[in-house]
Amino acid sequence: MSDQTQSPKHTPGPWFVRHNNPNDRPLEAADFSVESFTWVVAEVYSDIGDLEEAEANARLIAAAPKMKAFLVKQRAEVVCVCGLNKIAAPLGAGIDCTACELDALIAEAEAN
Repeated sequence: MSDQTQSPKHTPGPWFVRHNNPNDRPLEAADFSVESFTWVVAEVYSDIGDLEEAEANARLIAAAPKMKAFLVKQRAEVVCVCGLNKIAAPLGAGIDCTACELDALIAEAEAN
């Protein structure tokens, strides 16, 4: 597992969604911005007239720092059961290893 004591390489949360008023922006500007207190983290554009999907995408992006923190917290409380798979596999009953799945998700979030 990666070292969770390092500071994140991403913009620290919290992130929030700002709806960019279509009357105050050029047509090619983003419909929604995902922002921290200091940076615009992402801009989300919609297909013509599909603001609902664009807003849902922006909210999902904005939740990323909280979701990553939750994954890290859960990983600290989960034990790897990969050793049990060696015992259970001949019996035809593999065990999903939540710890390994959490490790993979955290690594994906931290990838450069």
